[in-house]
Amino acid sequence: DNFRLISDGSEKHAKGTEVNGFYICAHCGVTLKINNKKQIHLPMGTFYNFKEDEKVTHKKYIGFEKFTKVKN
Repeated sequence: DNFRLISDGSEKHAKGTEVNGFYICAHCGVTLKINNKKQIHLPMGTFYNFKEDEKVTHKKYIGFEKFTKVKN
């Protein structure tokens, strides 16, 4: 029971590339804080491939002013 998410091809991930983490935003994009330092904006339906030791610490959906802490 080892499931993997494989990209079907996009501007950032070649077809067949394993995607090791993602967020699903049904109605809007999101900005993520990685390790409480780096910020990444993901439009709706976009994948971000996490690098080793990267963890999401906060998230903020479009239309909101403040980040919310993510429980790991």
